[in-house]
Amino acid sequence: MKSTTALILAIILSFSFVFTAHAQTSESIWLTASTTSFKTGETVTVLVNAASVTQIQGFTFQIRYDPACLKPVNAASPISGMNGLGLPQTPGLVDASFASTVPQTANGVLAEVRFEALGGCQTKLMMHQVLPLRFPV
Repeated sequence: MKSTTALILAIILSFSFVFTAHAQTSESIWLTASTTSFKTGETVTVLVNAASVTQIQGFTFQIRYDPACLKPVNAASPISGMNGLGLPQTPGLVDASFASTVPQTANGVLAEVRFEALGGCQTKLMMHQVLPLRFPV
């Protein structure tokens, strides 16, 4: 009887270790623009924002835009130590990558993209891809 009780207790304990779940931290990435309406020649600043508790050593993103309405001027990261890597640009697609030699906190603004307004028109900006480069543990 004691061996059966011990066996059942051992099985219950082993399942409790196997089925223990840890909550994943939620991560989110989104765009915000300095303005929703603009005049020809004005600068429109688009921020790539992130909320994450995991440190990263770099990231890459793509933003689709209407090349008849906007022209990208530059992309930069306000995170100290994140250096921009030049990538070929395609009309209608801002493609930017940043890397650091040390892990960085990715909580807030990841990058600022500046566009020049080419005319009075209505357009959407769409984040096509964001890939964070994580620091190995």
